Amino acid sequence: MYRHAMKALCCTLLLLLVFGACAIEKTEDASPAPTQPASPPTATQPAPETASAPAASDGEAVKGTWAGQIRIDAHAGMARLDYVGAESGDFVPMRFRTDSAVGTKILAECADEDLCEVEGSVRFLDEPPPENASAVGEIVSVDRVKKLPPEAR
Repeated sequence: MYRHAMKALCCTLLLLLVFGACAIEKTEDASPAPTQPASPPTATQPAPETASAPAASDGEAVKGTWAGQIRIDAHAGMARLDYVGAESGDFVPMRFRTDSAVGTKILAECADEDLCEVEGSVRFLDEPPPENASAVGEIVSVDRVKKLPPEAR
């Protein structure tokens, strides 16, 4: 059942990325005058409004609430929150150093493979995302951390 759900999620993600790219391209063509680029949307889960993960920008941090599975690479001193948008299906790995203030706060509540919700700021990086991901982020600040129950997966 889990594999079937993941396959469906990956297919949905791919479809949304294609439609999102077309919508962004069409919006840029329709703009007659140069404008400042919009800041990336805030992704929330769960929430009444939803937004896809933004394209990589390597700029300002975006505040939001991000839910996903914690994955720790103890040998590298790095960890990530594997965020998947509730409605958009966007997959975005959001990394952080385990020995940083951010890492200390997150890992005080959540362990490897736990489902966790992090409220804070993420900076989207201008680097190629891994396969099946729409962007790569770095968690730069944490306001709140909440371990989610296993049945929330």
